Amino acid sequence: MKRHLLITGGMCVLALLFVSCNPSGYQEDDMIGVWRCPTTGKENPDGYYYVVFNAEKDETGEYRLGKEWDEGDDVQEEEAQLFKWKLEVRDLTQIYWMEINETWGVPKYYTVTLLTNTALSFNNGNRTYTFEKVAEAEVTPTEDSSSNEEGEDTPNNGDEDNPNNETEETQENGGGVETPDNGGEQTEEPQQ
Repeated sequence: MKRHLLITGGMCVLALLFVSCNPSGYQEDDMIGVWRCPTTGKENPDGYYYVVFNAEKDETGEYRLGKEWDEGDDVQEEEAQLFKWKLEVRDLTQIYWMEINETWGVPKYYTVTLLTNTALSFNNGNRTYTFEKVAEAEVTPTEDSSSNEEGEDTPNNGDEDNPNNETEETQENGGGVETPDNGGEQTEEPQQ
């Protein structure tokens, strides 16, 4: 009987250790805010790469909205790349707005490895991205969800003369999506 009790007690201790070493996941609400990391190997090495995870949900209610920009590539917040995101346990999904096609692109998947009040870290299996939190929940991104002819949701900054948020440069060259060019250097921001 003593032996049976010791075995059962040992199994309970092992079960508790296993559960405590394997966190169940993170909450979406903890990601909401403005996050940044220093840029490296860019035109402006003193700038920061920003990612904003907003609380506002898209028209489906499945995803939240966000935006990102890289001061190292001389991109400011007004020119930010828009995306939708969701966090399920530890799996982060981001879908970027493709201005050329005027549709949401292919999802990118990451695993969140750290999420605290001040730090965020996630990886895609090849690279880890680490950010510091610089502000709590921000005002919603500079878009309102609206529809185009195909019924797809379209980000819109409220500018009737420029509904696709094109900058003068993208208007001149027919549109396009700016992507970070890191010149082959290891950086801390996701590549688009």
